[in-house]
Amino acid sequence: MTTKIALVIYFLTVFLGTSSSHSQDRSGNNINEVRVNSNKITFVFETNIDGYLKWYNNNVNTGSLEYQWTANFNLGRESYNAGFSIFKHPGAQEKTGTMEELINDGQISIFKNQLINVEGVSQEIIALTGMKTLLRGLKIRSELIENALVVEILEKDLVNKFIQNKPDSVLFINKTPNTGFDTFSVKVHYQ
Repeated sequence: MTTKIALVIYFLTVFLGTSSSHSQDRSGNNINEVRVNSNKITFVFETNIDGYLKWYNNNVNTGSLEYQWTANFNLGRESYNAGFSIFKHPGAQEKTGTMEELINDGQISIFKNQLINVEGVSQEIIALTGMKTLLRGLKIRSELIENALVVEILEKDLVNKFIQNKPDSVLFINKTPNTGFDTFSVKVHYQ
C-alpha cells in the first residue's frame, strides 16, 4: 500500500505538478497540436530549441531521462505514451550536436502503460504503476519541421481505437535539461 501511495504522489508531482499554457510561435499561433484522421494520429511538439544541444552529459547519472517530448492518452481503460525520449545509457560519452542528431540517438516509441486503481484516490485519477510495455513493430515515424518535432502513429488498430474512444485532449509531457518537466493538455482535432 505504501508503494501505491508513493506512486500516486510521484505521478501527481511529476506529471501534474507543473503546467503551462500552450506554446505559441512568434506570430501567436499554437504550435503544440494533436490531429487525428482515419489514417494517422499526429502529435506536433514545439521543441523551443535553437542551436546545439548536449546529451549524455557527464554530470548526469546513467539511466537518467535527459530529453522528452511525449503524448500521453487514455483509450478506455488503456493508457499509452508516444513520442521521443533519450536516456543516458551505460558507457555513453557526452555528445554535442543538432536537434536532428539528438533525435537520431534517442528513440521514437509507443508504450502501453499498466493502469491500476489506487484505494482512497479520487475516481478521476488513475495512477500509473510505472510498468510500461514497449509496443514493438508498430508503425510510427517522426520528422523535424522548423521548431517542431512531428510524431505520427500510422498503426491502423491504434488509430481506430483512438477514433472510437475519441479523447478530447492529450497530455503532453516535455523535458529538457534546462526546463525540467513541462506538462500541459492539448486539444485533439479530428479531421
